[in-house]
Amino acid sequence: MLLGACLSASYGVMSRPLITRYSALLVMASGMVAGSLGLLAVALVEHLPILPELTGWQWSLIVFLAVPGSAGAFYLLVWAYGKTAPTRVAIFLTFNPIVAMLAGSAFLGEPLSTLQVAALGLVLAGVGVVSLPVRVSGRAADKSSMGMHAEKPSA
Repeated sequence: MLLGACLSASYGVMSRPLITRYSALLVMASGMVAGSLGLLAVALVEHLPILPELTGWQWSLIVFLAVPGSAGAFYLLVWAYGKTAPTRVAIFLTFNPIVAMLAGSAFLGEPLSTLQVAALGLVLAGVGVVSLPVRVSGRAADKSSMGMHAEKPSA
């Protein structure tokens, strides 16, 4: 988990120059191709079947997961990195497991435990705390003193 968090933070910071130079779609597509080639290499080394025998319905589910579920979500992430500071984007990434938990409860009838509800409260409190304006020496700090860049106006 720690390695995943570190890699995600690194991507957020290191991809920003690429996103400002190239389109978010090109950066997203490059990342998806690189990740897919890495998974293909693992599949070849492990002698896994590259194209398993699946029904048409199963392939349609895979396409649904791949296009809006993965590529669409990744595009929105890259787009957000181009619009605001990586730290702000990273803060709101903590909503991913919350949405999954609530969707599982709403659509699949999965029960919510007390611990999950407490975790939901902690995440919401954390996002609330880091979203508050920071005060430096009794005055409100500007974004540059918080390590954040001012937002670019949308085109």
